[in-house]
Amino acid sequence: MIHVVAIITARPGQRGAVLEAFAANRPNVLAEAGCIAYEATVDTEGMGPIQTPVGPDAFVVIERWESADHLKAHAVASHMKAYGAKMKDLLASRVITCSRRFRVDSVGSDRSRVRSSRESGTSVLNRKTVSRFAG
Repeated sequence: MIHVVAIITARPGQRGAVLEAFAANRPNVLAEAGCIAYEATVDTEGMGPIQTPVGPDAFVVIERWESADHLKAHAVASHMKAYGAKMKDLLASRVITCSRRFRVDSVGSDRSRVRSSRESGTSVLNRKTVSRFAG
């Protein structure tokens, strides 16, 4: 599974228009093969120091895809090309990250080890190793 986190920053005062276009395009994306989730999120007020706000002109898109191939097909879909063209003059920036799940495995020796799981396409790191990284 591929996880996508995209921080979309609209030009000042344009976030509402961008979110409206996102909402109109969302059903097309959800209908794509391999799309598990596709949603827009905005800052939660009052979270204090645990949050780094994206700001009043930005929002975060959270996506999940069954595979990298599904995500690549999404990127070149005709409705995404049309959406991109419509958003061109409304956006200031976008930062997109694509990641895969990293699994913490509590079973194993005390030695640091990371192994890849061929079946799930994930990595496994034992809890003792994680605690070393956490300080």
